[in-house]
Formats: sequence, C-alpha cells, structure tokens
Amino acid sequence: MRFSPRRGALAAAIVLTAVPASALAANSAKPTVKVAPSKISVLQQAKLTGVHFTPRTNYVVMFALPNLKAAKVKKFVGVGKSNGKGQLSVKVLVPKLPACGTGSLYVMDLKGRGMVQTHLTVTGCGKKKPSTNIPPPPAAPPTPKPTKHKKP
Repeated sequence: MRFSPRRGALAAAIVLTAVPASALAANSAKPTVKVAPSKISVLQQAKLTGVHFTPRTNYVVMFALPNLKAAKVKKFVGVGKSNGKGQLSVKVLVPKLPACGTGSLYVMDLKGRGMVQTHLTVTGCGKKKPSTNIPPPPAAPPTPKPTKHKKP
C-alpha cells in the first residue's frame, strides 16, 4: 500500500481525536511554581506549589543564595511527587544558613530534565550579635572585722 497525503491526514486526525484535549493542553504548557509565604525565617516552612509538571514524577527542591551561578549557599530543602494531573505541592524547610537575603528555589526532576525557578527571601541567618547589655561585676565580699583578743 502506497502512502497518500489523504490517508496520512486521516490517520493523524484519528490519533488526535483519541487523545483528550486536556492531555494535549497539559503537556504543551511549561511548568510554573510559586511559594507562600515568599519571606520566611530560617527553620521555618513555606509551601511550594506548581502546575504542568510531568505526572507522577519525583522532584527535588534546591535553595541557592542568590542563584545557582553566583551561589554563596546551596541547600536541598524539599522533595515531592507530582500527582496524575501534573500538580506539585512540596513543603520547603529552610535550614540554618550563614547568610540571608533573596535567593532562588529550583525544582528539578531526578533525571535532570530542566529546572523551574521562583524566589524566596530568608531572614534570621548567621551569628547573633553579642549583647551590649553587660552585667555589672559581682559585689566584693564583705571585709572581715578585726577581732579583739583578750589579754590573759
């Protein structure tokens, strides 16, 4: 049987109608993520949510300050698995960090196929400044009174 453009177009139409339109739309959109709250202190959690990911796929979340190219800090802060609709929800826990500021959260699958980025501001990092309230020195012990000796 020879190939004809008419039969090829008919075959393509049959294949396209066999795939639900929602599946085509989900696969054509790029993944996006957001985080709430967008400003947290160290040792607090934020919730990262995303859509249009590959369904039923494991993902890791990395925090880089300020970004991967100029990173002063890089930490893995969460893992999650997308559901059957390609939606992702991950609790992100920011560990103690030596520096604070606005950094980037990167979501990537375990096979390294692309990254999706959003921003997170972290506060409460580094060493605490020493207190300027210096306690007073301890009081001096009382001076003993001379004792009088009786003469025999």
